[in-house]
Amino acid sequence: MIKKIVHIIGARPQFIKLSILLKSIKKKLNAKNLIIHTGQHYDYEMSKIFFRELNIPKPYINLNLKKSLSQNQRLAEMISKLESALLNIKKINLVLIYGDTDSTLAGAIVARKLDLKIMHIESGLRSFDNTMPEEQNRIVADHLSNYLISPTLLATNNLLAEGIKKIKIYQSGDVMRDSVNFYNKLLTADKFNNFLKKNRILIDKYALFTVHRKENMVPLRLKKIINGIGKLKYIFFWPLHPNAKKICLKNKIKFPKNIIIFKPVSYLESLLLIKNSDFVVTDSGGVQKETYLLKKKCFILRDRTEWSELLSFNSYLIDVNVNKILKYIKLEKKKRSAKIFGSSSASYKIAMLIKKIIF
Repeated sequence: MIKKIVHIIGARPQFIKLSILLKSIKKKLNAKNLIIHTGQHYDYEMSKIFFRELNIPKPYINLNLKKSLSQNQRLAEMISKLESALLNIKKINLVLIYGDTDSTLAGAIVARKLDLKIMHIESGLRSFDNTMPEEQNRIVADHLSNYLISPTLLATNNLLAEGIKKIKIYQSGDVMRDSVNFYNKLLTADKFNNFLKKNRILIDKYALFTVHRKENMVPLRLKKIINGIGKLKYIFFWPLHPNAKKICLKNKIKFPKNIIIFKPVSYLESLLLIKNSDFVVTDSGGVQKETYLLKKKCFILRDRTEWSELLSFNSYLIDVNVNKILKYIKLEKKKRSAKIFGSSSASYKIAMLIKKIIF
């Protein structure tokens, strides 16, 4: 009987991890991959565009969450609908959850209650700030999972320090590294010039700016970040996240003249913008890694990060003090570590582990 693997996803970083991992799974395993999309990102720019661009198969099930719910109400609905979805799939061999979103948390809770085997891709990350929803999600997911796929040595040590048995931990390297390496060859100068022409953008010297995390979606904090950027003598390109857009409109936050506002971009467009930028200002964990892998300086709009390894290289915590960029931008570039996220294909290693587990 053909084996069944269920992938639970719902947000941008999960689409990317799923895409690159599926390439290896399909090469190495004769298994049925069923995708459950929680609908956590329901905007077209935040969801469907990634499926199309990354050639991800159409979801087997889409939970179609209501758009008007609070975060906790949405999580409750996600858990309820996810349980029904998993119960309707007979003889599941393995459930894969990814990262640290509410979809990850819901997947871990429901699969554990149904006594299904769980593999958590990107286990062991810790910012050591339990007020962050992402930190809460990743801790619970790790402790409920059967197979913990750690991207780095530090992540492995975090899991061991929490009393998780070594036999459950598999340090594979990072699948996002695989993804950047795979798509980097497509990020040509012609592609970038075509992007500028297509979107009628005349500037080709800029810094990339992204912000979306809950702690930065407080109006006063967001306003301080934007006003700080407005005082710098750089042009900033900002693909505006839907949540940030709502808050700016509701609170009448004005955009400085040195910020170019743009619609949310696809994954390849995001990599293209990082690669051709002078530097990056972000609060995104995924963008932090992509910036490192594409050899750019990264200024992090937080006071701590789950990717603390990057602080030894070209990433800097600035919280809302955007003027710190002027200090750090002058520092010499630090040497990158080729092995920080593994030295070979994480996706291949995970695929081979899955094969060992379910066959």
